[in-house]
Formats: sequence, C-alpha cells, structure tokens
Amino acid sequence: MTFPQTCTPLRWPGAETPECNSTNSTALALEGTNGDFFKAFIEKGDSLPTFISDVCRFEISVMGIPGYRFSLPPEEFDYSQPENCGFCNPNTLSRYGAYDRPVNSSCLPTGLLDISGCKRSPIIISKPHFYQASDIVRSFVPRFKPSYGNDETTLDIEPTTGTVLAANKRLQINVLVNQFPTIGAYSVIRPGAYPLVWLNESFSMDEGTRSDLSLKLFQPKRTVKIICWSAIGVGGAHFFNSSFEANKGGVL
Repeated sequence: MTFPQTCTPLRWPGAETPECNSTNSTALALEGTNGDFFKAFIEKGDSLPTFISDVCRFEISVMGIPGYRFSLPPEEFDYSQPENCGFCNPNTLSRYGAYDRPVNSSCLPTGLLDISGCKRSPIIISKPHFYQASDIVRSFVPRFKPSYGNDETTLDIEPTTGTVLAANKRLQINVLVNQFPTIGAYSVIRPGAYPLVWLNESFSMDEGTRSDLSLKLFQPKRTVKIICWSAIGVGGAHFFNSSFEANKGGVL
C-alpha cells in the first residue's frame, strides 16, 4: 500500500509477522473491500482483493442473472508460495509440534492457516473437511469427503455493476493438539489439527435486487442490442435495394 506523506499507514491492532525474506509477502497488507461492494465493470480475469478480519473464476447464473464466480485458489494456504511466507509462524510448531512434515520446514502443512498469534491459543483455520489440504492433513480424518460444492468459499458478482449476487464463506476451525509423553492422557493421542466446527455463512440477493438488475441493466442492454441489429438489417436492406435499382437502371 502507498500513502501520501501526510498520512499514517493503517495497521491492524497487535499485528505482527515473523521475519520474512520474500519481497512478495502479503502479510499485514490491508487491501480490498470488506466484501459488500466491488468496483464496476469487472473483467473475468480480474483479481478481487477482499479484507476480512476472520478469496479462479468462471461464469455462473444466479436467479437468472449472469455473473462471474470467484473462489479461493488452492495455493491460498500454501506456504511454499513466496507471497505467503509472512503467514508462517515458526513458534507454532516449536511450541505445539504436531507435524513433522514437510521435512526441515517450520511451517504448517499446506491447507492450514495459523491464527494462534492473534487468538493466543493453537487455533488453526482450514477449508471445511480439509478441502485442498496436503495429504498429511487430509489423512488425519480419512472419513472426511471434501468437495467443491460443499467446502469451497465462493463469491458470485455481476461484473458490470459489481453487485454481489451470492456468497458462501466456508471455514473450518481446528485446534492443534500435541502429544505429551509425560502426561498419561496425552501420551497416546495423535498429534495434529483436530476439527472443532465448520461454518457456512451464505448470502443470496433478494427479489428486489434481481428485479432492479433485470429492469435497469439487462432490459436496456437487450433493447439496445435489438435496435442495433434492426438498424443493421434496415441499412443492409436499403443498401441491397439501392444496388439493385442502380444495376437495373444500368441494364435499361
């Protein structure tokens, strides 16, 4: 983020990040909107930064209104990505252990987001049912059957106006548990991220919004398209008629 010299950069209270050698890290960056509104005239290839204190794209249709669907990419919780290095907290594994892979890594496996720094407890965020997490994470609960339809966070937007058509914020809250050989109850427990609860916050536009978009955006578009094609048709007919009359006069 860049600021005028007279302004003070924004900071989230208590925000700290481990030392990071990557210049591409996005840790501590406040970027984007809160997710209620977006810019107008969105292109299919645009990235939509969203800041939420607690998100690939393709075309969809919501209640008959066409739009673009944005979702969290698989590399969102991948610490091998340079831009994610600031989200790796080496104190988590040194304090709680739990995972020994990837080898020689101080970060959690792909698919887990450490928020222990702000919660002061070993709380880990993931996609529901460890969707798109690494094998070591998913094998921890083999009965989980993650799927795109049930576990992906999605945001459906009408690109011309930036109106949110529908949204599904899906997250799973886990607690990182370690094995303590000297404590009887914890000496046989499997170390890892234990799921506590998964959340699905859903939103869909109301009928009034759908009606406004249909009447004020798409109906005028259809009218303009009809007028344009009608003008082309009339112009083409007039051109061929004039050419026919000219050729007819030349023959006579």
